[in-house]
Amino acid sequence: QRRSAFDFQPVHLDELARNAIRNLRTMAEARRVRVDYSAIPGLPTVLGDGDQLREAIQHLLHNAIKFNRIGGTVTVSCGVHGGHICLRVTDSGVGLAEDRLATLWDEINQPQSRALGAGLGLPLTHFIAAAHGGHVEVESVYGTGSAFSLFIPISFEE
Repeated sequence: QRRSAFDFQPVHLDELARNAIRNLRTMAEARRVRVDYSAIPGLPTVLGDGDQLREAIQHLLHNAIKFNRIGGTVTVSCGVHGGHICLRVTDSGVGLAEDRLATLWDEINQPQSRALGAGLGLPLTHFIAAAHGGHVEVESVYGTGSAFSLFIPISFEE
């Protein structure tokens, strides 16, 4: 609620993803986590706030690196899914327990989660996606990793 106003412009989600990967390269190298990136060529733009979307992507990538195994892999891919650009971050980390999945997006409102060391990155990512008319989906199996998909509507006007 305290975030500054969004500045919506046509942006390329794939460029924001490459920038986020560059920003977190040192962290990935320190944990010996390999980050692989792929995008289909010629992706259309989305109408969005580049800084806010980059922040959302960085939260997903940061978690994928942080909760990965030493020497693990993070795969970031960008493509079209229906009328959305889908940015998917998959890791080979610890995954999430089933009971965490139900409240994952609500932790910003749960003070006890701060005491447990939970960050605000995922709830903020959820908020940023919703502010752009998009959403975030998660698939996870405890012990084998997670996949977070950020969906942002394609901008048909440039």
